[in-house]
Amino acid sequence: MSDTGDVASDDSVAIVGAGPAGLWAAFQLGLHGVAATVIEAAARSGGQCAALYADKPVYDVPGFREALAGDIAERLLAQTEPFSQTFLYDCRVDAILRGEAEFRLLLADGRQISSSFVILATGLGLFGGEGRMQLALPEGARDPEGAICVTPSTFETECPGLYAIGDAALYPGKLPLIVSACHEAALAAFAIKKAVSGLSRLAPEFSSTSTRMRKRVTGE
Repeated sequence: MSDTGDVASDDSVAIVGAGPAGLWAAFQLGLHGVAATVIEAAARSGGQCAALYADKPVYDVPGFREALAGDIAERLLAQTEPFSQTFLYDCRVDAILRGEAEFRLLLADGRQISSSFVILATGLGLFGGEGRMQLALPEGARDPEGAICVTPSTFETECPGLYAIGDAALYPGKLPLIVSACHEAALAAFAIKKAVSGLSRLAPEFSSTSTRMRKRVTGE
């Protein structure tokens, strides 16, 4: 896992945002053998959990009777470590452009990232609100009201190859919970894995029974 250095241009997926949704997307993609670059505007990962209420207890995360928000963020980051996903901090994405074969992400410092797929896991910070910066997105990514609407089975937007999860995404019945964001990240990662494979149907694998997944996590 890297946190500095040159911007990678050969990763399959660019994840914008390293909050819980983005971190779980990086884990799920790694579990499926898909490389990703996670781009975070802040100096560290964790999103709102780390920046706004790291010491606040959270009670609705499966498997934990009580957990501090900051601890949840740290545990999610640690889970990505076996996959050596690339992390870029202090990097703000100003625009995402759709080309014929790939996306180009324009960073505030003038650098660019090319990627086959993009997952928006930006929370609410980049989308609206007085004084907040606006992330320029490809045509079709937003509805007429400016919301990023997704198909809830894949979390893909109307722009093919562009996905949105967590607080960035809108769909019927949306619940703004950490556990919901993890569900969204898992389905988006599976949809991307299916697209990468080129198969019309792809059977799900389970980390408890798949030797391939277990090897990716443990190296054994």
